[in-house]
Amino acid sequence: MEVRHLRYFVAVAEELNFGRAAARLHMTQPPLTRRITRLEREIGAQLFVRTRAGADLTGAGLVLLERAHRIVELSRNAVERTRLADAGQADVAYELLLQDTPPSWLSMIAKGATTVWERWLGIDDDGVPHESLNHYSKGAVISFLHRYTAGIRMGGEPGYRTFRIQPLPGGGLTSAAAAHESPYGRIESSWRVDRGLLHLDVTVPPGTTAEVVLPGRPARMAGPGRHSFQAPAESAAV
Repeated sequence: MEVRHLRYFVAVAEELNFGRAAARLHMTQPPLTRRITRLEREIGAQLFVRTRAGADLTGAGLVLLERAHRIVELSRNAVERTRLADAGQADVAYELLLQDTPPSWLSMIAKGATTVWERWLGIDDDGVPHESLNHYSKGAVISFLHRYTAGIRMGGEPGYRTFRIQPLPGGGLTSAAAAHESPYGRIESSWRVDRGLLHLDVTVPPGTTAEVVLPGRPARMAGPGRHSFQAPAESAAV
């Protein structure tokens, strides 16, 4: 099930009319109808009862709508963090990431979570669990941590044959590390701030090339092996 299919479902569920939902989504009605039918087959339940006036939600549709709203909103938040970082507003992206009151990832950790919950308040104030306590829907936060905090990003060739290491420190963090198991071997990025310097250690697997970019410094190319780089910490948004 793809997030875009849930967006289609939410539009129809809110409009209760396929024609209006199609106009809202800037598409024609026949492909929207086909995608909703495909979603119903995938779920194994009827989501709408078609009427002359439009459509009504079934019981299964009502249940899905509550969850679909959450997933679509999480997708928007993930996109927003990425756009903020790309637009040079890392401080705002980290503020969103490090929020520790609901709705937030850190509010789960504050309650002892070691997994990602389906609901922001997966365990309520009385200690009662609700729905899944091991759910991927909010796991997209890891994309921001890998691509921006640790800085491991795809390059211009497939399979990470070329890749970029461009960490974007922020949020008061003084260190971070991440790894990715590429088809060529393990890629590692690890940085720390110490005595006014940003220290970056990078592992480049055999047969690949990395473009390494530190805040305020020109890009440097690195071949296979382990490499260390430094830059003034003042250049990073720490």
